[in-house]
Amino acid sequence: MTLNSVPDAPQPGGLATLPLFESPVASPIQLRFGTATPAVPSTVPASQLTTARRAVQETVHAALTSSDDLDWALIREMRSKAADRLTEAQLAAAKAGESFDERQAGGDIVAELLQEHASDVLHSGIGQAMSVQEQHATVQAVIDALFGLGRISPLLRQTDVENIEAIGHDNVVLEDATGELRRGPMIAASDAELIADLQFLASRHGRPFSEAVPWLDLELDQDGSRLAATAWVTPRPALQIRRHRLTNIDLNTLVASKTVSPVLASFMTASVRAGKSWVIGGFPSAGKTTLARALCAAFGSWEKVGTFETERELHLDKLDNHARVIPWEARPGSGEVTADGRRPGEITLRDLLKPSFRYNLDRYVVGEVRGDEILEMIEAMISGRGTISTTHARSARDILSKLVTCALKSGPNISETYAEKAIAQHVDLMVYIKRDQSPLAPGEENFAHRSRFVTEVVSVGWSPEGPNFTDIFSPGPDGRAVPDILPDHLLDLAEHGFDIDGFNQGGGR
Repeated sequence: MTLNSVPDAPQPGGLATLPLFESPVASPIQLRFGTATPAVPSTVPASQLTTARRAVQETVHAALTSSDDLDWALIREMRSKAADRLTEAQLAAAKAGESFDERQAGGDIVAELLQEHASDVLHSGIGQAMSVQEQHATVQAVIDALFGLGRISPLLRQTDVENIEAIGHDNVVLEDATGELRRGPMIAASDAELIADLQFLASRHGRPFSEAVPWLDLELDQDGSRLAATAWVTPRPALQIRRHRLTNIDLNTLVASKTVSPVLASFMTASVRAGKSWVIGGFPSAGKTTLARALCAAFGSWEKVGTFETERELHLDKLDNHARVIPWEARPGSGEVTADGRRPGEITLRDLLKPSFRYNLDRYVVGEVRGDEILEMIEAMISGRGTISTTHARSARDILSKLVTCALKSGPNISETYAEKAIAQHVDLMVYIKRDQSPLAPGEENFAHRSRFVTEVVSVGWSPEGPNFTDIFSPGPDGRAVPDILPDHLLDLAEHGFDIDGFNQGGGR
């Protein structure tokens, strides 16, 4: 089964009609979705009603974000039963030729299970009846476990959390947008349970996660975040979730955040409009994808764009300023590696790029170049009107070395000289983006300030002597990119809106 989206809570209808949810005010789930009118006497003043609503919402929010008191064994049992019943319902609907709303059905099934549990407690006398807040927190937890990430889901609802990392079920660290680190709650009862939860999540996305395939990379339906997990090849399961706070952005947004200067933004916009090909380099979490998304915002709104990613992060197809986007995503495959070095069902970026040339794309955007897909990228640079891609590198000039290394993975028929020449001739501009963190104070382990900014932009070309570079923007006193040298072959960027006067006034020679 494939989920198109993950609900924060079950759909109203099934849960709201249960006797155990009856209350002088609307159920918290109803209030949250805004789908019901509070069942209160008309004589209750509006101010008291607002206060009551706020009190209920705050109480439930506290219950949802504090998981220590929940019965997680019961929640896992309910998730298992709900998954089985959901599969049966979906198969029955398919057999009858009926439409099937998985979210609505899931909410109804969880309501049934909670009603059954309440009935068992009532008739057996074993266990303790739940309060209304506990019922709602349990419902949310089962829904999270069924459709989302279980005990990790409440962390994704914290808007200030940008990165979630775990090395084991109880060693969890949260990073906010400023770079401050803090301890997070346990995300499972044991490492084995965490692995089981990740396997359940992988199965719902049609991805393998086992000793044969000990890594998991996917886009989360809950909010589009990127999840990476590893087990069996590490002493404890490791998990990393990277959230995308900036999606609908452009270069002006990055000017406001001081990631780029106004002159650099002008140069980038003009070069993209002129059809120049860019490669963005940097360390993990430096902001490469965000910068790529901002560069893409300079595309013409009717240009046809193809995006190629191992895990979808760009999401250009969801933005209003791109009318024609085809998002391709690689697939890891499953099972043992076959004689050709691949797993059954595996689809690589190289596999995706080959047939894309039939789609009359104007622009090619590769989320990250890691291996031999660089050869297809070179072909895309020839076929398209300016490409954008990212890669891991230590500097702008190091990008060329990294891409050459990727090209050499294609096999013995590719020489270093050929790869270097092909890349230098077709990559126009290389940019390096850096993530900088400043400690709270000398000796402090935590961080109070984090910033991301472009440090340099380099043009690359080819001569009989080999590749040649021009530092168009170089690191200034604070490390941020400042104008340096503008090559003659880029003077025509003024026709596309480049502020050459501003460049020269900023120190260009």
